[in-house]
Amino acid sequence: MTRLERGLGTLNNGQRDALRQGAESFARDRRAANGDAQVIAGAAAQFDRLAQGALTPAQYEQYQANKNYYLLAQGPNPTKGQPKTSTTAVATMVNRFEQGLGGLNNGQRDAIRQLAETYVRDYTAAQQNPQLIEGTVAQFERGLRDAISPAQFSTYESNKSYYLNGKAGQGGRGGKGGLRRGR
Repeated sequence: MTRLERGLGTLNNGQRDALRQGAESFARDRRAANGDAQVIAGAAAQFDRLAQGALTPAQYEQYQANKNYYLLAQGPNPTKGQPKTSTTAVATMVNRFEQGLGGLNNGQRDAIRQLAETYVRDYTAAQQNPQLIEGTVAQFERGLRDAISPAQFSTYESNKSYYLNGKAGQGGRGGKGGLRRGR
C-alpha cells in the first residue's frame, strides 16, 4: 500500500480503502497460491480491475507502467531519485504506525493519517525552532492519544523517535514483530 501511495501521489480515503482491501486480498491469494502462476495471475487481474475503478485514469496509467513494482516489489522503483515529498513522508509515517501498532481499524488509520499530515506540515515549517517542534509533537500526541488504545499509545511512547521520524532502533514495536522483509 505504501508503494502505491508513494508512487501514485495523494489518494483520497475511498481510493485508499479500496486499494488496501484489494492489496490485502491479493497478498492473501498470492500466499495461498503456493507459487501457482495461474492463481497469482488471476489475483493480479482481480486487483487490476479494482485499481482501474478506484484510481483516476492518470494514476491507473502510472500503476500499469510500474505494475510489477507496485504489486510484487520487483523491478525499478519509479520514485527512486525523486525528492521526498510531504505525501511520501506522511505515507511512510503512517506505514510505521500500521506495522508497529498492528490491527488499526479504518477510523484509527484515517485519524493517524490526518495527524501525520498536520505533523509533517508543521514540523517542516518549524525546522529551525525547537520550541515549535516541541509544540508540534505535543499536538500530534494529543490527537494520537484520542485515536488509539492506551496499549497502542504505550507502544508508541516506547519508541517515539521511530514512529515520528524513522530514527532510533525499532525495538519496542508491537504488531507482527520479527524482522522486516528485505533484512
